[in-house]
Parts: sequence; structure tokens; C-alpha cells
Amino acid sequence: MSFTPDTSHEPEFTDLRPLFLKIIRNSWFILGVAFLAGVVALAVLQASPNTYEASASIMLNPNRDAADQSDTLIGLVRTKDIAEAVIASLGDELPQDLKDVANLLDAVEGTSGSGDLVLITVTTEDPTSASLIANTWAEEYVARTNSIYLPAEADTSLSSQALADYTTAQEALAGFIAQNRIDELQRLINEKQSLIDSLQASRQSVLQQQVNAETKSLSDSYVAAQRLEYLLSDVNSLLTQVEQGSGVGDSANGLSLLLLKVEAYASLGGTSVNSDTTSLLPMDLQLQLTDPTMVTTDPEVQIVELQAMQSILTARLTVVSEEIASQSALLLSNQVLSLADDEDGAVITELEDQVRTLTAQLEEESATQRELTAARDSAWDFYQTVKKQQETLTISADFSEDMVSIASLAPSEAAPQSSGTLSKILLAAVVGLLLAVGAVWLADYLYPDFEFASLLHRRKRAS
Repeated sequence: MSFTPDTSHEPEFTDLRPLFLKIIRNSWFILGVAFLAGVVALAVLQASPNTYEASASIMLNPNRDAADQSDTLIGLVRTKDIAEAVIASLGDELPQDLKDVANLLDAVEGTSGSGDLVLITVTTEDPTSASLIANTWAEEYVARTNSIYLPAEADTSLSSQALADYTTAQEALAGFIAQNRIDELQRLINEKQSLIDSLQASRQSVLQQQVNAETKSLSDSYVAAQRLEYLLSDVNSLLTQVEQGSGVGDSANGLSLLLLKVEAYASLGGTSVNSDTTSLLPMDLQLQLTDPTMVTTDPEVQIVELQAMQSILTARLTVVSEEIASQSALLLSNQVLSLADDEDGAVITELEDQVRTLTAQLEEESATQRELTAARDSAWDFYQTVKKQQETLTISADFSEDMVSIASLAPSEAAPQSSGTLSKILLAAVVGLLLAVGAVWLADYLYPDFEFASLLHRRKRAS
């Protein structure tokens, strides 16, 4: 039994040897492209104009802590006013393109040198112009910087006037505080507002009581209307029964009529209501209930009395319905209590007018106090600023030396700027070499049988 190893899962490797062999076979082409790139770079550098660089150094005064302000001092190197001064000073000695302020600023650079030095570097195509501009620029820079940081004498009169203004403002504020009515006005406003709140609470209580009374009256009217509707329905039913003669005994109908009269008497609050011919609600109900002979048995009389009850109950129901509508409208319109006519409302209105007047007076007094306080604070801040400035000027007056001075000027002929010719040529050659290698690999990918050497052989056969 033979064993065959499984090679289906072995990793696959790309063989790069053919590519490197391709590069070796076409090395003449690759080296030729690199050489040609170097030659082109050399030609371009030779065709470019030479630039010259001149530097003047400025010393920062250590006695005035100028080194701590080095960033600010370096920032003052490239300013428009210095450029204009240099152009005005040199005039026709400047090349035509450098007579423009923007171009001249582009040619100047300020950097930090070793120690307490600031370097002013000028780069131009003319060595004489570079040195001349650097030296003139350094002189203008020193003059203008020292004028900015020139020590000033302390002026005590301004400080004295500021202190006097503050004292006057403080006295005015103190006098107003002693005589103002702010606390009194605030107290009066609080008292009157408290009285207004009490009156409004009282009026609200009265209003709530009246609303509760009207609500209860409306509820009683709804109950009375419902009882009248039930009673009227019973009267209509009994009237229909008597008129149709449904077979029920006349005495039974009479007894029902008597009970309806009792219920109507209770519903109408115990008031006797008489028809034109018969007493609808007799005064002695107990006598009728105990004396059967008093019960109406005649159907015609029953019909008359029932019709009379029907008319009276209908009229009463109409009156109750109107009362319900009137009471509902009164509650919905919020006119249970007239706010304009009641005595408390007039007092509240008068108190509110007084509160508004007092509030206006309080605001006027408060505004005056705020203005006086703001004037006092402003005078104090100004005095403190002047005082600190005076102290600063007193300290800086001890330094009579300049902030900056010229350490060294540029030579009359500026040195050519190092262009790095060799490094640029080598860089161009390396770029050409990489491009040639890429071209060889690309040709091998697109045209596997193509050889750059075949081009050389064809040229040889052609020659």
C-alpha cells in the first residue's frame, strides 16, 4: 500500500526570478534612462539663474529682557513700512522687480539666530543688491524697533486726575445712597401688593360662594324639571286611559287622579292651583284620603281635572326650563359677580394704580443708582489702569539702552546660494531609474515576448 502526500493545501509562491532576469537583460536601457534623466536635470539647473544670499545679524539687548520677546521682534522684521522705507532709501539702486513692496517682502526673511541674535536674510539674483538690501533693512529695522520700545517718562498728572475723578464719583454715589427712597418705595409696593392679594383672595371666595349657589340652584331646577316631566307623563297616560275607557274602574282612576294631585302638590312646593271649575289641589288631603266619597269617580270630571293638571304642569315646566337656560347662560358668561361694580374691585384698581406709580418711581431711583455705580466703577478701573501704566513706565525708565542693535552687516558681495546641484542630479537619476524599471515590468506584463534588447539589434542591423 503506497502513501501519496496531499499537496493541494501547500502555499503557492510567486517566482520573481524571471522579472529580475528581465531587468538584467535590459540593464542597458534602465541605466540609459537614468543617465538621460541626470543630464536633463543638469541642463535645467545650468539654465536656471543663480541666486545670492546675504544676511545681517541683529543683537537683542539682554538687559531689557529682549530675548523673552524674540518672537515679537522677529515678527517685526517683515513689515510693509520697513519695505517702503528701504525702497525710498535705495531708489534706483534696486532692481526694477524689487521696487514693488510685495516682491521685496518675498525676498526677505527673519529668523532666530544663535544666542540673542535675529538674522535678516535677503535672497536675490544679484549679489550686490542682496547685500545692500540686507544692510539697509537691518538699519531701518533697528531704528523702528527702538522707537517702538523707547522708554517713556512717567506722567503723574494723569494718575492724579483719574484718582480725583474716582473720588468725585464715589462721593456722588454715597450721597445718593444716603438720600434715596429705594427701600421706602419697595416697602410701600410690598404692602400695597399684599393688600391687593388679600382683597383678591376675598373676592375670589365670594365669587366661589356665588358660583356654588348658582350651581346648586341650577341643579335643583334640573331635578324639578325632571319631576315635572315624570308627573306630566303620568297625567298624559291617565288622561289617555280615562278618555279611551280602558275598562279600569272609575274609582281606581279617581284614586290615581288623587295621588297625582298629591304628587303635583309636592312638586309645586305646596301651592294650591285652581282650575276654573274644580280645585286641582285640595287643601285637606288627609280628609280626602280617609273619606272615599271624596274621590272623583265621574269620568268627565276626571278628564277636566286631568286636562287642567296637564295645562298647569306644562306651564310650570316651561317656566323651569327658562330658569335653567337663564342660569346656565349666567354661569357660562362668568357674570355671576360683576368685577367692575363691586366695591372691592374699585379698591383693587386704585391700589394697582398706586403700585404702578410707586414702581415707576422705584425704577427711576434704581436707574440713577446703577448709573452712579457704573460711573464709580469705570473711574476706578481707569485709575487702576493708569496707575499700572505709570508703574510700568517707571520701571522701564531705568533702561536707557536700545532694545536691539546691529551685530554684523552683510559683506558687499553676497555669496551664491547653495543650490544642491549634485543632489538634484542624483535625485533625477534615481527617478529615471525607477521609471525605467517600471517600464520594463509593464512591458513584460503586457508583451511577455518583448525585449528592449531587440530594439538595439534592429538599430545595429539597420546601420
